[in-house]
Amino acid sequence: MTNSWNPRPVLILGASPRITVPVARSLHTHGIQVEVACFQPDEPNLTSRAIHKFHRLPPRRKNRSDFLRSLLCLIRERQFDMLLPAGDPALAAVGEYYQDLSGLLNVGAPAPQAIERVLRKPMTLEAAERCGISTPTSFTVTTIAELEHVATHLRFPVVAKPQQKGAASFRVSYFDNLKELSAALKENNWGAVLLQEYCPGMGVGIEMLVHKDECVAAFQHRRLKESPSTGGVAVLAMSEPLDRVLAQASLSLLRTLSWDGVAMVEFRKNFQTGQSVLMEVNGRYWGSCSLAILAGVDFPFYQWQLAHGEEPRPPGSYRVGMLWRWTPGYVEHVHGILAKAGARVGRQFSRGSTLRDVPRAFSPRVHDALWSWRDPRPASSELFSTLWRFTCADLRWAMRRFTRKPRAAAKTPTKKLPSKVVHLPPSASKRRRAND
Repeated sequence: MTNSWNPRPVLILGASPRITVPVARSLHTHGIQVEVACFQPDEPNLTSRAIHKFHRLPPRRKNRSDFLRSLLCLIRERQFDMLLPAGDPALAAVGEYYQDLSGLLNVGAPAPQAIERVLRKPMTLEAAERCGISTPTSFTVTTIAELEHVATHLRFPVVAKPQQKGAASFRVSYFDNLKELSAALKENNWGAVLLQEYCPGMGVGIEMLVHKDECVAAFQHRRLKESPSTGGVAVLAMSEPLDRVLAQASLSLLRTLSWDGVAMVEFRKNFQTGQSVLMEVNGRYWGSCSLAILAGVDFPFYQWQLAHGEEPRPPGSYRVGMLWRWTPGYVEHVHGILAKAGARVGRQFSRGSTLRDVPRAFSPRVHDALWSWRDPRPASSELFSTLWRFTCADLRWAMRRFTRKPRAAAKTPTKKLPSKVVHLPPSASKRRRAND
């Protein structure tokens, strides 16, 4: 328990289960009441023993003034004294309304300028280059004309990402050649697109809590499997000893970005060559944050302590080799491979090897991102929703396939019979009709 008795409640903005629930459980364990507010229609209503109340705000994209008014009224009414963003849309909202929010409570994020440097990927990559950190060859394009201008400099396969994190955007896509990329830009209204060369390797995350340019706590994990399998969010991961070189590079980058708070610096490491390349910086709690908490690094509570004038005492070490699984994401990983029979780029996963890996992924020694016997609702709800979504999608696919009308067979031109009528025996007549 914390030394501050009867602390005021904390508001988590955003309802991504694998982020929001572990953060809420961390604070709840220390006697801090947590409430959650979401503003995106596709986010679920979260129910957990660690969440005192759940609030749904007006969608920010539809009416920003209604969203801000509702958020400020909620903060005043519930007397929150700290706000933590969960997800990039929430971080973008905090950056936009930072002045209004910071006058009412502690904001678990730095000033808007620092938030912008993290949400805009080209700005993050520029800061990394100033720190001497390797980055992928990158170009930003919006139109076909801009694509044609940089076409000779592209190295295929190319990864296409949204330039701006936290905005309405598209999923990361991979292209093998210029023709495919041009067609995708013509067909979709993606806006500003960041094009990067594909970097082979495995994802390595360096998580840090930075306060006044100093690292208060640090943690490292490696992504063993991702969804999609070509590269995406972690669905199976393992805690690792802190790589001092990557940790120092991460701290240097966060200082350059003027960051204060929690962040994950993501690298792509080629374990054959030893080279590491920066992918991005998540300036908020990351999808596998429960792995760090389970391993002994309680980032949410340390951040709460700093905001309330207390000195965190993180452990000198954490559990290394701990395996972690996000079950709904792992289901999506397996489903994607079974449906597409492997990826065109990156690590290749066959259907057979994927199915053979399933028992190991669900071994008792692998910790689930959300499951808790004392609080089973968040994990079971998210898993059921995922299974239902894929079941419906597969049924629709099957219906389209099996109800599709077969193409009419081309008729063989029949030869005209001579005008003279020839009477054939019945058996021969049948054979003739069969051959026509």
